[in-house]
Amino acid sequence: MKRINYIFILLVLTLASCGDKQQSDFDILSYKDRPIGYSDIIDTLSYRFIPLETTDASIIGEIGKVEIVDDKVFVLDNFSKNIYRFDLEGKFIGQIGGRGQGPGEFVDPCSFVINHKDRQIVICDRASFQILFYDYDGNFIHSCRMRANQFAYLPESKDIVFLCSPAETDEQYELRRFRYCTNEPVGGYIPRPNFVEKQAYRTVNNYFVQQGDSYYFISLFTDELYCLTEEGVTLVHKFGFEKDIFDYDRAAQTTDVYKAEKLDTASKFYINNEGSYMFKMGYGMETEFDIIGNIHSEKMRAGGQIYETVSRLVSCALNTVGVHNEYFISAFSYGHRYPDKFPERTEDDNPILVLYKVKFE
Repeated sequence: MKRINYIFILLVLTLASCGDKQQSDFDILSYKDRPIGYSDIIDTLSYRFIPLETTDASIIGEIGKVEIVDDKVFVLDNFSKNIYRFDLEGKFIGQIGGRGQGPGEFVDPCSFVINHKDRQIVICDRASFQILFYDYDGNFIHSCRMRANQFAYLPESKDIVFLCSPAETDEQYELRRFRYCTNEPVGGYIPRPNFVEKQAYRTVNNYFVQQGDSYYFISLFTDELYCLTEEGVTLVHKFGFEKDIFDYDRAAQTTDVYKAEKLDTASKFYINNEGSYMFKMGYGMETEFDIIGNIHSEKMRAGGQIYETVSRLVSCALNTVGVHNEYFISAFSYGHRYPDKFPERTEDDNPILVLYKVKFE
């Protein structure tokens, strides 16, 4: 990816409650050359480390998602397709479920969420079209058959809200809501034009962002953030760069979205319990923007990927894999990023989780 200098920009937004919103006049392309340093974004005094233990039963190839609940750390490995449990010191405890096609087993767990109300882990297996429920200790409870790649589980209403592929229905909704374990549709939200075959394959890495018992949703080719509630879907935030977004209508007519000099789809969206958010957006074929802001303080910073150079030989981008209360969680493959703190870590060891806070001047 092309290295771009960082920028600082004020985003005029007010969010007094769910549904209160204002739009800023934000042109991301006008601010590419205004620099900002790494130390101005990350609170380096807030670091907390969880070096994940490496055992024969817990070898992690690539972390897809991390959730921290009580004294447990749940980690989805994109390579092994397992979900591991560690304690807050990083000691391996066990895993949730297992690979296979029997009761309580899964084939391709693409995502999982935490049901805080019932103290359950809810796993989506896109290969077997199942939603599987486990307790925090990994004991299997039950499963039901539902087709979803990504989902948000609302335990109070016993509904599951999840993405509906544009190829699967004549009603072109970005988001569909289905009754718990019955596949009965109960609502469609955020209508969009037919993407036909050209863009039907496109998805956002993580549409749904869980923060405690709340869920947020960021949609395809928009600059809008929604919250999911028992009543439905509410627009809570406009990031204000709609002039620079690659819009629905053009996307439906072309396969060359990567070549456009426009912002593409958001990915790796996370928001903490203080309203600070972090996500990426593509820009053409060669560039990604990191976007960091806060929906309450009306501030946003955006620019090329945010790097911290540890030495002349090591340069590490922020690799966000989750949030925990006011912290963002990143994962790094081994201790070279912190050689003084983890001198014995090697590239054969499991990743180190780094919990950190973002800050704004």
